[in-house]
Amino acid sequence: LYKNGQMIGLGTNKLDYSYATDINDNGQIVGVSGTGNGSLTKGFLYQNGVMSDIGSLGGVYTNPESINNSGQVVGYSQNSKRGTEAFLFENGKMTGIGSLVSNANDSRAKSINEDGSIAGSTQEYYYSPRQGFLIQNNQVSDFDSHNYPFSMAYDINNLNEVVGISGNSIPEAFVYKDGKLNFLYSLLIGDVTGWTELRYANAINDKGQIVGMGIFNGLERAFLLTEIPTAPTIWLIGSGLIAFLGIRKLKFLNNM
Repeated sequence: LYKNGQMIGLGTNKLDYSYATDINDNGQIVGVSGTGNGSLTKGFLYQNGVMSDIGSLGGVYTNPESINNSGQVVGYSQNSKRGTEAFLFENGKMTGIGSLVSNANDSRAKSINEDGSIAGSTQEYYYSPRQGFLIQNNQVSDFDSHNYPFSMAYDINNLNEVVGISGNSIPEAFVYKDGKLNFLYSLLIGDVTGWTELRYANAINDKGQIVGMGIFNGLERAFLLTEIPTAPTIWLIGSGLIAFLGIRKLKFLNNM
């Protein structure tokens, strides 16, 4: 934890290593601690200077991914059937939510917003393609990935807008909004010189800003996409490490 110009170690929960995955506005931190040989992986909640084990669904690994300001935690854990199941942890109790999504052997929750909506993905069996999902009020929506075989949701904001990837062998970044999935690159207008792909959309905030990775002049480059409030909505994208774009249409700015 880096705070007030100082780096603070959180501990390892008496295991060999630890890493943090998310922090909320209250300073609560979630993450993973484990053994060096991989035989045991625990999820932790760090608050008030104390690291606590959040338990499991009956197996030997737990991976928290996201925590909201109410202290609700989502992620995935091995269950008693040795499958990987998405979970919701709240009020000191972990609950498997894989059955809400499907009967798949593998389900993983990736992000939770302040309303408790959850984004993630499932996999029916080991070699099958993953499919993204959105859970709102215990109702599940699957993404229409335009006949591509896989999709994965990485983040959700408080407007229930979801970002992630979909595609074949090469992923394409998408934004899912109002029940519709749009590939970011397909929304671009104007001068897109140098940008040939937008592959990963990793996070989205409540302003609709999206960060991820694309291909610029043949090289992998990070981007920032910012929604411009016009009618119709236009997003603008820049180049190199920073880019700007929007929901309905996208346009590059300051290409390098």
